[in-house]
Amino acid sequence: MRYDNQGLTLVEMLVTMVVAAILLAIAVPAMEGISEDSRGRSGADVLYQDLMLARQLAASYQNAVTICHLDGSDCDGDWDQGYTIFIDADRSNSFTSGDEQIQLRRLASDQDFLNYDANFVRFNADGSSINNGDFNYCPNSQTSSYSRTVRLASSGMLTHLGLSGSCS
Repeated sequence: MRYDNQGLTLVEMLVTMVVAAILLAIAVPAMEGISEDSRGRSGADVLYQDLMLARQLAASYQNAVTICHLDGSDCDGDWDQGYTIFIDADRSNSFTSGDEQIQLRRLASDQDFLNYDANFVRFNADGSSINNGDFNYCPNSQTSSYSRTVRLASSGMLTHLGLSGSCS
């Protein structure tokens, strides 16, 4: 008599499910770190590109370009809430009637943090900045081990420093 095997036994299915559950229990925590690292890298890249855009616009328009978080029309330094890039025609470091908004940017997640020592960054027509210092982008917590730093020099040059910094 001949039997055709057309499926799995209950025992085989249970063993397969137990092995899959063990693999998932190991993989899921590792995936969280990968996600946080990716968000930190992406957030710092976007910030770097936005700062470069502001510098290029200042040189192209031959006018000051400011980046800051606006509370109404004033720069308040609350970088965690995102930032606005605008042409600052009167160089007041606040958004007034003669200024033109270029871009409004929010952070990738409400759980992310962005830290910078000044309330604003302004690029002059020659591409230089009146500010210098480090922007720290921290995904998920202010002390994330996946924090990324973008350094701004007063010459206007920007540098990715990679994993470093803290947002506290």
